[in-house]
Amino acid sequence: MLQRGIRFVHVVVLGFSALLAFLFVRGLDESRVLGSVALVDVIDSDGSVSSARVVDVIRSVAAESRVGVAREVPDLKNPEGLRHLYLATGDRGSATGAWLDEGYPSFSRNVETRVHPISEIEHLDPRGAYHVFGPPESVDALVGEFGKLGLRVNVSSFQPVGQEGRLG
Repeated sequence: MLQRGIRFVHVVVLGFSALLAFLFVRGLDESRVLGSVALVDVIDSDGSVSSARVVDVIRSVAAESRVGVAREVPDLKNPEGLRHLYLATGDRGSATGAWLDEGYPSFSRNVETRVHPISEIEHLDPRGAYHVFGPPESVDALVGEFGKLGLRVNVSSFQPVGQEGRLG
């Protein structure tokens, strides 16, 4: 009888753990774009640079560093259920490069992410959130180029556990 009770407890704990893991990953997927090493938030501009020039610089940094850079824009009609990623990729064979053809691999059904080429936002104000997918060093390159253009930024890094201190 004791053995049956122990098995039952193990099954319940395992099921509860799986449910919590599922809810945690779904919550992460709904709250932010997964896989980026940093979020570069352009908070201000001195107005001396055009949006098209910013897009050209993003393409250049992505190509030189062989990384993906995506501007996240919420949908105006459905901001909680739909987001748009405008992507520049330096490697079409990478996971982010495949998003342009295959779409973003979302985990949640509550939030849809549509991926577009970054050239579609050449007319938008450059202020906003840019996700960087690749090595942490590429974030410094993007921030440096943004600084040269007169853009002020805040950087938030998303590092895996055990990787603290690698991104300045």
